[in-house]
Amino acid sequence: MIAYVEEVMRALRPAFTRQATFAWFVVAFAGVVMRHDVYGVSSIIRALSLAPVCYPALLHFFHSSAWTAEGLYRQWQQWLMKQPVVERIAGRLVILGDHTKQPKDGRRMPQVTTMHQDSETSSKPSFFRGHHWGCLSLLGQVAGKRFALPLWAEIHPEASPDSRATRLVHVAADMGLRLQACIFLVLDAFFAVGPVFLAAAATNGRLHILTRAKKNVVAYQRPPTPRPHQRGRRRVYGKKLKLVNLFDTRAGEFLAVEAIVYQQKDTVRYLVLDLIWKPAHGILRFFLIETARGRLILMTSDLTLDGLQALSLYTARVRIESLFASVKNLLGGLTYHFWSKYLAPVSRRPTHGSQSAPISSRPARTRNTLAAIEKFFALHLVVLGTLQLLAAFCTDAVRQHAHCWLRTPTGCVPSEFITRTALANLLHDNIRSLAKNPVTQFILRKQTDLRVFASQRRRKNFVGLNRERGLWGLCSRGGYVGGWQRRGIRPGPRVGEAFDGRNSGTMGLGGVRGRGRKGPGAFDGRTIPGERFEGGRSGQGAVLERAGLMAGPSREGQGGRPRRASHGRSRGRGVPPSGAGSAVPRR
Repeated sequence: MIAYVEEVMRALRPAFTRQATFAWFVVAFAGVVMRHDVYGVSSIIRALSLAPVCYPALLHFFHSSAWTAEGLYRQWQQWLMKQPVVERIAGRLVILGDHTKQPKDGRRMPQVTTMHQDSETSSKPSFFRGHHWGCLSLLGQVAGKRFALPLWAEIHPEASPDSRATRLVHVAADMGLRLQACIFLVLDAFFAVGPVFLAAAATNGRLHILTRAKKNVVAYQRPPTPRPHQRGRRRVYGKKLKLVNLFDTRAGEFLAVEAIVYQQKDTVRYLVLDLIWKPAHGILRFFLIETARGRLILMTSDLTLDGLQALSLYTARVRIESLFASVKNLLGGLTYHFWSKYLAPVSRRPTHGSQSAPISSRPARTRNTLAAIEKFFALHLVVLGTLQLLAAFCTDAVRQHAHCWLRTPTGCVPSEFITRTALANLLHDNIRSLAKNPVTQFILRKQTDLRVFASQRRRKNFVGLNRERGLWGLCSRGGYVGGWQRRGIRPGPRVGEAFDGRNSGTMGLGGVRGRGRKGPGAFDGRTIPGERFEGGRSGQGAVLERAGLMAGPSREGQGGRPRRASHGRSRGRGVPPSGAGSAVPRR
C-alpha cells in the first residue's frame, strides 16, 4: 500500500514548483488520512503530533503560489487515465457531473452567496448562505463495483460568463481535448436545458450529454415530406408530443427485457424515440423507461446510444452522490475556515436586493484566499481517489491492516472507510518503527525538528539571555558569531542545519523578534518549518532524492538564501555556512 501511495506522489510531483511545498503536501496528505476529527487545518496538526508552530506553516502552504488546484487536477487526471479501472462505453470515457452546496456563515469568506435548496430533510433550511461547488468525476469499475473517481471541482465564480449548468460542460470539453478522449457526460435533470446541449453540439461530437428529462418535457416529430408544388413555407416541426403521456397511449410499443437497475435484477420496459427538441435546435434521442421503481425519461445527444446502455449510465450517476457523502462526512473536505481580513463583512441575513457584492481592499489577497479554499478541497479529493484506487488494487492488504470489525461486511472491494482505516494504521506503525519510506520520513522530520526546537526554547540557557547579544542567530543583533561565540558557547553539529552571524542585524532560521526587526524564518519566536538552504545532500532533500521523487540534488545544508515552503523567498539577509551549527547549544 505504501509503495502505491509513493507512486501516486511521484505522479503528482510536477504540480509543485518548489520541493519544500511538495514535502508539506505529502505531510498534509498523511494528516487527512490519519486525523480523527474534521475541524479544518488544525486537525492535521493534532493527527500527526506536530508542534503548534506548524499551524501557520500549513496555512501558508494552502496560500502558496508554488502550486494551484488546477495544476494538481491535471497531474491527477493524467495518472487516472493510466489506471485499468476506468470504465468506457463505446470507446468513450464516462464523466459524472453534479453540484453540491455547503453552508458557510463566515462574514469575511469570499464567494459566499445566498442559495435555495429543496430537501426532504426538515433540519435543512430552504435558504442559507454558503458556497456552490461544481464537481466532475470519472466512472470506474472493478469486480462489478462502480465508483466515482474525483477529477475536478471549483466554487462557481459569480463573475463567470458561463451559467452553473454550462460551466461543467465547458470544463469537461476542455478536459477531453487535453486528454485526447471522447466523453459521455452524465448529468441530472438540472442540466436538461437548451444551452447545455448547444455547448455539447459545439464540440463536433467529442462530447455527448446524457441527462434525465423533466416531467413536463415536450418534443416534436419530424415534419412530413412536403407534397410537390405545395404552397407556403415548409413545416419545421411535426406533431407535438407530451412524452409523459406516451407511457399510456403507446404502451404496446414498449420492449420488455431483463436488466440490472441499481445493482438489482429487474424487468425493464423501454421505448426509444428520435424527436426534435426546440431548446436544442435539433434532434435528440429520448428513452421512455419503466422499472419497478417508476417511470423515467432520459435524453441524449448521441443518436446511436442503446436504451439499456443509457439506463446503465444514468444509474451510475448516483456514484457522484456517494463521492460527495464520502468527502464531506468521512474526510471533512468542506470543513474549511479560510477568510480574508481585507474583505468587507457582510450580513448573515441579507434581504433581497439590500446588499451588493462585498468589496475587498486588496482583491489579489482575497482571490488568494479563495484559491486556498479550492486547494484544501482538491487535497481531499486526491486523498479520496487514492483510497478508492487502493481498495481496487490492494484489496488483501487493506483487509489485513484494517483491523476493523463490521457487523455487515462489504463486498469483495473494501469501502473508503475501511481503506482509510487500513492506511492510517499502516502510517501509524511506520511512524512508530521509524520506517525508511519517504512519506514517513517527511512526517518524522517535521516532528523531530520542531520537538527539538521547542524543548530547547524552554531551557534556561536558551531563552532568557540578553537578546541583543544574539542567540543562535535568533536576535536582531550579533547573530551566531556575535552571540554564541562571544559567550563562549559553541553549537554542536547537526546534519542539514547551519547558522551564520556574518550579516549582523539579521536573524536565522526559527528566530525571535528583536527590536522590532524580523529576519528570514522568524515568526514571533517560533520556527517556521519547510524552509531549506542552498546546497548539500542532507535532510529533507536527500530523502526526496533517495526516493526518486526529485530530479537533481537537494539544496539544504550548505549556505545560501533560505526559501520558505509556501510563500516565496524570505527577505532577510542571513545566510548559513556549510556543515556547521546546531539546534542544540552546548557549553
